[in-house]
Amino acid sequence: MGDRQKSKEYFFLHFEKEAAQKLAREVDRYICSEFAPYIEDAGTKDGIGYRKKGRTKFATLTTARHRCLILHIGRKDEKLGLQLQEKIDSLLGKKYDRKPYEEVKYPHEAYIRLEWVSDLQYIKEFISQSYNRKKSTNQL
Repeated sequence: MGDRQKSKEYFFLHFEKEAAQKLAREVDRYICSEFAPYIEDAGTKDGIGYRKKGRTKFATLTTARHRCLILHIGRKDEKLGLQLQEKIDSLLGKKYDRKPYEEVKYPHEAYIRLEWVSDLQYIKEFISQSYNRKKSTNQL
């Protein structure tokens, strides 16, 4: 196989719980339809990355970090990911367990464990916020 890019299905199957796999597929369909034709594959190695054309990623379905949806929002110094994380945790009634170094290294990221989400409708707003707040690469 060599360096051939893995399929989306490969990554979907890495979500351990069936409900999380189903939601990962729904998230992918939502992002690809809602924001088309303004998005492109971000070429992520450990998942499926989405970015606005010519910009950095705004979302990643990742097989790393507890297999979750990562929302990349704003610049690191804005710490919008930490603010969004609080809203997500409150909505889901569960706190995503961030390690202390992650708060320093990734303050522009918020994480959503898909097995905690019963319906895509609950997180669409957060995905849209991340899409709409992503800055161009020269502003990071």
